[in-house]
Amino acid sequence: MIRSVAVAEEPAREWKLIWPSGSDGGSVRSSGSG
Repeated sequence: MIRSVAVAEEPAREWKLIWPSGSDGGSVRSSGSG
């Protein structure tokens, strides 16, 4: 779980570019986590 969190925090910006669907970023974190 720690690894996923750290990874979600760093690539959070990249994820936003890949998934512009989540403007807040919360959805992106949930998707990456699961």
